[in-house]
Amino acid sequence: MEFNANGGIAATKIEPLGQLYMKDYFEQIRIVVYPEINQAEKKIYIAAPATTLEVANHILKNME
Repeated sequence: MEFNANGGIAATKIEPLGQLYMKDYFEQIRIVVYPEINQAEKKIYIAAPATTLEVANHILKNME
């Protein structure tokens, strides 16, 4: 963000950092994060609700 002299926001820059998917009103969530915009092949996945890697993988596979 860029601020003007009186402390207000002068300009903002929005960049996509990934994608958010949800199922049944956020009962399951999959977030795909691109660590660097130029390297979209290096994805990081976040799955919820998951307490184990197996459950997380199950959520990720079922939301494709």
